[in-house]
Amino acid sequence: MHKALTFVRAAPFIGAIAVLLVGHLALAQAQPGHTQQIDPGLIVDVLGRDAPYYRVVLTGARPDSGITLLEGVGVLQEVGESSNCHGKQLRLELTEKGLRIAAVRGWDSAFGILRIPVGRFVYVRDSQDVKSDIDPPFVLFKVRFEGNLNAKYLPTLGPASSWNLTSLPEQYLTLDDVDKTLLVRIPLVVDGSRFVPDPNWQPGHGMLCSD
Repeated sequence: MHKALTFVRAAPFIGAIAVLLVGHLALAQAQPGHTQQIDPGLIVDVLGRDAPYYRVVLTGARPDSGITLLEGVGVLQEVGESSNCHGKQLRLELTEKGLRIAAVRGWDSAFGILRIPVGRFVYVRDSQDVKSDIDPPFVLFKVRFEGNLNAKYLPTLGPASSWNLTSLPEQYLTLDDVDKTLLVRIPLVVDGSRFVPDPNWQPGHGMLCSD
């Protein structure tokens, strides 16, 4: 049974007000004759801002199953820990083995964060559905989660469900979701005679499992 996936991230108060005002403006301008389809290229551009990856905040990691697996195979090692209102936090670093693997597999370790890219979201052609009578208007469309070589490698270290993908605002996608079709919702604004994706929208918000 496929699980529903919803991603919501609270915006700062001023930003939320700005988006709300833009939504009202879009509806006020969206008179009959406005284009009711979104340029697929714009959707692809939006998806291109973000790609699924596994992330470890080395300087303050919250323990999870992926970290445990990487420690178990000697890729990461713990160099300290602390506690706060969010619970236990770890200080981690890549071992020599981990540095070698990272270099070979295209992992990015910078500014205290390890990112392991695991694939991309691909727009499903002709899947969009513009909802122009909603305030603010939005477009629904489908994407396919295509995994890469890392998406095949990480499950050899432990179950695919162990790898929470944090390219999205909350940790609801795992490597179990590779090859699934996802439903995405993006708010719209009016640009001249057409709708376009809201530039204030953050990639990954509002993604739902659809199959």
